[in-house]
Amino acid sequence: MKDPKYREARARGEKPRVVMFYAFPVPYASAPIRALKNQAEILGFEVGPDQDVSLVALDTKSQVLTAKGFRPHLAWHGNTTMSVAATIKDSQALALGADHIVNNWGYDENLVRLAGPAAEGVMGIAVTAFYGDKVQLMDKVLDYGKKLNPGVPPEARMIRTVQAWSQVLMMAEAMRRADKAGKLTGPGLKEAFETFKGWTPGLGLPPVTLTASDHRPGSIIPIYRVKGGKFELVKQVDLKAKWARQWDGEWFGY
Repeated sequence: MKDPKYREARARGEKPRVVMFYAFPVPYASAPIRALKNQAEILGFEVGPDQDVSLVALDTKSQVLTAKGFRPHLAWHGNTTMSVAATIKDSQALALGADHIVNNWGYDENLVRLAGPAAEGVMGIAVTAFYGDKVQLMDKVLDYGKKLNPGVPPEARMIRTVQAWSQVLMMAEAMRRADKAGKLTGPGLKEAFETFKGWTPGLGLPPVTLTASDHRPGSIIPIYRVKGGKFELVKQVDLKAKWARQWDGEWFGY
């Protein structure tokens, strides 16, 4: 795998440039922008003009052409999968020349199906392993898939099934703890969640730690890349270990 374009830029003595594609009015898509620009500053990127892309966009050529004028080395996508796929395809067709990174809800098996070859090399974050990955408890997920939906082939399944399993298992664990404490109520369930320390059911979910003052589930972020049409785990980045001062200070509540 060749070096990312931003590294090539730095090797030439250039300041790398990043541009962001997302739906401006949508809270999910726009919520991380302040944090992203803060992180871009930390990493020494110049930030280009944000591009407003609807969640249901199928043609994003005007936004891509506008971004191309900035000559970005990196493009971040904050929408859901359909419009992210459209933007990545248009970026390839119009020779945007940037690498792509994608937020969680735009990064799943449908991205590869919709974007085709343009998805190759695209990186993103995922909160669990992908469906069928060889990780703890995946055999149970696969068995239940065959049992409950025998007509659905495994390749038609998605990471969203794995996410759902991990969330339900997390809720079940909290309910067990609340029940054991004799507090199977709303407030008791909240207290039970706040006892989680490095907990995970497997399924590629990073360890979850919650406290009464911090409900961020954890600081470890799995980073994936599309390689040969499949999702390859590149590394897990521990944000707290890497940026301890920001994690416990200015990033709290972002």
